[in-house]
Amino acid sequence: MKNQLPPLNAVRAFAVAARHQSFRLAAEELHVSHSAVSRHIKLLEEYLGVLLFERRIRQSVLTPAGQRFYEQVSAGLSQIASAAAALKQHAALPTVRINVRPSFAVLWLTPRLADFIASLR
Repeated sequence: MKNQLPPLNAVRAFAVAARHQSFRLAAEELHVSHSAVSRHIKLLEEYLGVLLFERRIRQSVLTPAGQRFYEQVSAGLSQIASAAAALKQHAALPTVRINVRPSFAVLWLTPRLADFIASLR
């Protein structure tokens, strides 16, 4: 049986909106429009078959189901962020700086640089 994931962009928009209790602030953090956050959350609610937010005038409040989902989703997203940070830390490529005269770089170094980089891989 295939494990079906919900739309992950919608989950991310939901988590940010839940943390801020505001679609507007979530939109600012995600650099998207308010309506984009609203559409993502509506899509997620349709996918899950449950309301995640109670929409009020100028305010969105998590429903009990939304609060439970947020607690689990935020833990999962934190775990993903930690895994990515650990991988990026260990995957950093070393940097080599070479300071030479331009004539040496043009005549000798530059023609050999591509072969040198290829030998590293």
